[in-house]
Amino acid sequence: MILSLNHVRKVFNPGTVDENVLFDDFNFSMEKGEFISIVGSNGSGKTTMLNIICGSLPIDGGEVVIAGKNMTGKHDFIRYRSIGRVYQDPTLGTCPNMTVLENMALAENKGKPFGLGFCVGKKAEERYREMLAPLGLGLEDRMHVRVGSLSGGQRQAMSLLMSTMTPLDFLILDEHTAALDPKTAETIMILTDRIVREKNLTALMVTHNLRYAVEYGSRLVMMHEGKAIIDIKGEEKKRTTVDDLLGTFYSISVERGN
Repeated sequence: MILSLNHVRKVFNPGTVDENVLFDDFNFSMEKGEFISIVGSNGSGKTTMLNIICGSLPIDGGEVVIAGKNMTGKHDFIRYRSIGRVYQDPTLGTCPNMTVLENMALAENKGKPFGLGFCVGKKAEERYREMLAPLGLGLEDRMHVRVGSLSGGQRQAMSLLMSTMTPLDFLILDEHTAALDPKTAETIMILTDRIVREKNLTALMVTHNLRYAVEYGSRLVMMHEGKAIIDIKGEEKKRTTVDDLLGTFYSISVERGN
């Protein structure tokens, strides 16, 4: 088991008229090698769950276990030593005032001690070119260009590659195609699937795109009011269609009087 959320409780605005118990005795687990797509309406708990896993949001009860270690109460920077995360905003995963080469070097040295010496040698630069070339975005020819001048799609592709350059317990994809145009989003999803497969990664993807949730990954989870109301994999997931998920969303909307 690579991840376990055990009896998690999360309350927002406790003790006020706006108190909201989002998670109450919530349990969730993830096996090594799984690629899970998570869908759900706004406020269902998708992103909150990611922030709890990463440690950027504390919990009010329960525990977070990652790779067999109880990480409850541990700071986010400690957890990120073995977690890669690609954000919705393409600007958050790279350093805009540094070059493509410098960004790659920084990512490769994540978690390693820093000392005096050359940051990037010729062999490293050539290695980075070889990593970037399969992306098909021409980044291997722009090694000395500042990342801030790249397109959103190029930056997101870099973020994806950089987040997987060091050994990971798992990769978190936080609506990482939501801010991109449809064509670029499709390119990033194809790259995502390829990188996850080639590197045999364990991945957790939150998305509002139901087609991506159906087409990609080995397991699909739908969240609603802090609960996993759908959790399918294998043949059951393969048989699931976008219309099936839309039907569930429609049922939830009717139940809530919308």
